[in-house]
Amino acid sequence: MVFQKGKGLIVVEGISGCGKSSSINQLQEYVESLGHGVYVYEWNSNRWLRALTRWLGLKQTIPASLYSLLQWWGFILDYFFIIIPRLWMGNIVLCDRYVYTGLVRDRANGAKPYLGRCISKFVRKPDLIFFIDQMPELCQKRIATRGKKLFHTNAALISSVNIRNKELFYLRRCRRIYLCLFHPSNPLTEGRVSTMNEGCLDMKIWMDTYIRDIMLVEH
Repeated sequence: MVFQKGKGLIVVEGISGCGKSSSINQLQEYVESLGHGVYVYEWNSNRWLRALTRWLGLKQTIPASLYSLLQWWGFILDYFFIIIPRLWMGNIVLCDRYVYTGLVRDRANGAKPYLGRCISKFVRKPDLIFFIDQMPELCQKRIATRGKKLFHTNAALISSVNIRNKELFYLRRCRRIYLCLFHPSNPLTEGRVSTMNEGCLDMKIWMDTYIRDIMLVEH
């Protein structure tokens, strides 16, 4: 794999509560300690779209198709106004979720996948993808400890009277979709995925190799 100078796109994925944010914070500190500029991007960080989503959620259940449209619109804005400019500035961009989150949520919520698939083919492919594969049971406990309710727009699941633990059911569904999406034979990820348990040690090892390759290209 050939790496371009100052244009590293690193993605961390996983179900809610798996430990992405803490791992990214540690990885950011480590890469900065090596003298490289780092920018951390958070999926759908546009505050106006987040506020709109929250408002719609308070009024009624958001249709999966509308939620899908909002999340992809938010990502496109972030991609052209945050991610690409930061790459051009010479930063290594660490993404707390990327297009794969949108693909997983579309399928888990029952939305049509066409928009997400089209956008995923258009945008830049990551240089590295770290998939934190954590058990849904542990992730649900962490979410509950934070005092937050897991948000999703799967209408069938919301209205079901037969599923007792709906959050755990949804997390398990998302994990299964991730495992299919990140299978080595999937051309969308092109074998760029490193699956690991929670923690930053394996990420640091991969980043060391990545940074050495950058330095070789520079010289």
